[in-house]
Order: sequence, then structure tokens, then C-alpha cells
Amino acid sequence: MPITRATDIALRVLMTLANDQHDHITVSQLADDICVPTRYTGKIVQRLASEGWIDTIRGRGGGIKVSAAGRLVTPVDVINLLGEGWPTIDCTKPLCPLLSRGCQLHDILADAETAFMTSLDSITMDQLG
Repeated sequence: MPITRATDIALRVLMTLANDQHDHITVSQLADDICVPTRYTGKIVQRLASEGWIDTIRGRGGGIKVSAAGRLVTPVDVINLLGEGWPTIDCTKPLCPLLSRGCQLHDILADAETAFMTSLDSITMDQLG
């Protein structure tokens, strides 16, 4: 299952914040740490903050930090939040002629995706950080 750039960045953000030994970090510092432009990092941080996974501290000396809820987030939670979904292939749009010949590729890929997501759902950002 391909992971989008937004999901990759969101995972980097949460893992970095979960591992951060400081009280908080600025978005600019975080962007530098994960090698992503500040503007894009800020958009991802906003989305994660709206879910309650990141706490924001406003004003001079402010910044961001992972919330208690964010520490318990799994990669599957992040994938689901950012709208990625099933299936990797859709044999119905357009209708694949191999379906009528008993093609099993769709079922095999669906089983593989289920196993992939199950393994990702068993680990939290706190464990990854």
C-alpha cells in the first residue's frame, strides 16, 4: 500500500515530537529536523492539532508538543485521518476483464493490505519515538 507524502510527513512529525526531550519545539525547528518545508509542516501540524494529537503553545516562546492522545496514535490512525484508503487496486473501475476469468489478485492484495494495516495498528507513536 503506497503511503502519501502527507502521511509520511505526519508520521515524521508525530514520531519526532514523541521522541523530543524538550518541553516544546517550533514548527520551523521541526521542519528542519524532518527535512520538510516549514509551510507544509505547518499545514500538517494544524491538521494533527485539530485532532488533539498535538498541543500548541501560542505567543513568545511558544511551540508545539505531542499530546497524551498523540502518543497513543498508531500509524493506521494517521493513514485513516488523511483519507488514504482501500483498495490498492479497484478492479471495477474500469471493470477488469480478468475478473470473469477468476483472477485472484484483488483478494490476495486485500489480504496483504489487511495484514499490513494490522501490524501497523499494534504500535503507537510513543513506541516509535
